[in-house]
Amino acid sequence: TCWGEFEPFHAISVTLSAAPAPDQPGPGSYPYRDQETGVSVLVPENWVVSGIVPGHGATLESADTECDLLIRPAETSMAQVVQEMRNNTAITILSDVELTLASGEPGIKIEYESMVGRSLLLVTEVNERAVVLACSGDFAPFDEIAVTLGAYE
Repeated sequence: TCWGEFEPFHAISVTLSAAPAPDQPGPGSYPYRDQETGVSVLVPENWVVSGIVPGHGATLESADTECDLLIRPAETSMAQVVQEMRNNTAITILSDVELTLASGEPGIKIEYESMVGRSLLLVTEVNERAVVLACSGDFAPFDEIAVTLGAYE
């Protein structure tokens, strides 16, 4: 999820497959792992992970960006989450793009606008669970983080 200046959005989004695999931290990042679901994501080293609810998600944040990592119940599919977004009358979807994450899993990146401003989110599946990364603030780190969503062993 991104808001602010969108000019570099497409140029950044097409590089999603270039990030390290979820179990291989890149320079300046560390893994956050949900022990109950096996969901992993790389977090920039100067970010804080808070609001951790095992099996459900956490908040990843810096001074300029806040991302909610939401792990949906096992019976909720990626397609259902995307349809919920499309049916939500409180938001306006500005774009949605299908992509492939570093793990090889499919994802859908959605840019939308709501009463609180613009946001970017990524919906994917990890270990047969729908996972959503929804970010607001500075969108520059979104793709770098989003592409690393995946499973760990």
